[in-house]
Amino acid sequence: PGDLGFARLSKKDTEIPENQVWQRTGNFQRMWSVLARQLRRWSIEEGMLYQTSGPWWKQNTGAVRPDRPDGYFRVAVDLNGPDFRGIGFLLENEGPIESLGNRVVSIDSIENLTGIDFFAELMLDSLEALIEGEYCPEDWTWSEQ
Repeated sequence: PGDLGFARLSKKDTEIPENQVWQRTGNFQRMWSVLARQLRRWSIEEGMLYQTSGPWWKQNTGAVRPDRPDGYFRVAVDLNGPDFRGIGFLLENEGPIESLGNRVVSIDSIENLTGIDFFAELMLDSLEALIEGEYCPEDWTWSEQ
């Protein structure tokens, strides 16, 4: 009946962290969905965006993490030129989220929070430092917030 071991590994590789851990309902899920749609639009407009997302915790508790993350991050870079750019978002699981614009942060700040170096293999260190260290929401065309 086929290679079930491969099927299990394939399924595991496609599981998305934000679908596996607790997420606040209502406004949070609505804004997460708005953000996903916005990034899809930017991907279509720009041709391609490198992006990743996942949960984050304020405190590193070691190997065992609480079931409920403090929030979720999403980061994206546009390397199509002529202007290279990056953008990061932090959405907390607590409190209201009124617009995505006030959730924009640098990719560096999310890397510091998570301990993950997201795009190290995609670009030279000098370009990575420039793109990930700055964030300019006005460089992106917003369709909804």
